[in-house]
Amino acid sequence: MDFLLLAVALCLLMLAGFGLSLLLLPKQSLGATELFALSLLFGSAVVSSALFVSGFLISGANLRWAVAALCVSLGVAGWRRAGRIADVPSAIGGWMARTERPRSKSGWWLLALNTAQVAVITWLSFVRVLGWDGLLNFESKARVAFLNGGVIPLELFSDPSRTWTHQSYPLLLPLTETWLYLWIGRPDQELVKILFPLFFAAALCLVLAGNRRLGLSGWRVFIAPVLIFAAPLLLVGDGSASSGYADFPLAVFYLAAVIWLMEFWRRGDFAALRLAGALLAGACWLKQEGLILWLCLMALMAIRWMIDRSAWRNWRQLLIAALPGLVVIATWRGFVRLMNPPGGDEFLPISLNTLQANLWRLPGIIRAVLNELANWRHWGMFWIAISLATAWLILSALRQKRSEPAGLVLAVLMPIALYSGVYVFSIWPDFIGHLESSFPRLLIHVALVASLLPGVALGQESSTGVTGK
Repeated sequence: MDFLLLAVALCLLMLAGFGLSLLLLPKQSLGATELFALSLLFGSAVVSSALFVSGFLISGANLRWAVAALCVSLGVAGWRRAGRIADVPSAIGGWMARTERPRSKSGWWLLALNTAQVAVITWLSFVRVLGWDGLLNFESKARVAFLNGGVIPLELFSDPSRTWTHQSYPLLLPLTETWLYLWIGRPDQELVKILFPLFFAAALCLVLAGNRRLGLSGWRVFIAPVLIFAAPLLLVGDGSASSGYADFPLAVFYLAAVIWLMEFWRRGDFAALRLAGALLAGACWLKQEGLILWLCLMALMAIRWMIDRSAWRNWRQLLIAALPGLVVIATWRGFVRLMNPPGGDEFLPISLNTLQANLWRLPGIIRAVLNELANWRHWGMFWIAISLATAWLILSALRQKRSEPAGLVLAVLMPIALYSGVYVFSIWPDFIGHLESSFPRLLIHVALVASLLPGVALGQESSTGVTGK
């Protein structure tokens, strides 16, 4: 019975994401694997935000059924948007025709590889306990919310005895876990782990979509999945796909946003731009670092806008893409300021005076960052391969005067630079210790996007990659 109820909760979540995906981007532009990934990402964002907002008015069974009604409504609205509600049989036939079954031997090998990878992550998730943040930050809030009828009590955000739960962290992950608990009727740390293999499966679907949209084919499509599975920290350890942390799900949101930003970069498709903006809003609702990723991609959107002078007349489209993230950032930061959680800050106020006073830290930070990128136990050959691909893509972009490869590279380098630079403002006397304890998890956020770079670089060499023929 538990598994049936869990399946109902996940189907409703996916239905909400399915509907929202089709409302944001016509179905004709989406493949089955892309739609699965977007349904999970948007579904978790919709369900968690609906629980948070509705929780101020209702709780318990009323809250659960109200959110379920929203999920069904979004699914129906998306179906109508795709123009298929009138003819269900033909809709099902058309959907089955778009399941993207492999059409070559290499495609079947890739499917087998991806299936094995998801099976391994599922096994790792269920044989390992939730990590520190996964248990004491996210799952603990989900448990409290379930015991309070699906609503996190406002007292929790200002309780000095709860500072270890990081009260200022956004709530996408804990409230998504709460949604599962509300349906199975109890907190269950084992069953809730099913979320994380699903996020990993979504990551592989998006990697496949990224390869296809970036023009890769043949053996090059194997590079990114193999690189991901060859990086130990992406599989086990703090922040990994099996840890219960928010870092790997954040990487999946960022990967999806970058893929559709590159679609806008290449084709000038404003629907893709709006989709990227909505995904970035989800990233901001998932983790505080989502704000930095949002800033980076907003900067890339502006760069693309300035490159294409004809886009100047469409400046409203940029504002529309930025609006969901702005709403999430302003709403959550306003709520946190109102609650005034007692936890101490880990960073000094960001100002020119503080920067000038702490510039002496930069050489040490750069050395520590390079040491982490070369950390064999965490990453294996991952960042070495990425560094070679990055250098080649930069040279190729300069030689061919094409901006899209540079845009993809910047989507990796800009967050790393900002993440590194923020330790200049660390409040820890041992700022290197602060970096070493948290920076590896920050690299996870961009690792999935980075995994696309070697395939794109090799595609550049054969004139079948991101720059086209």
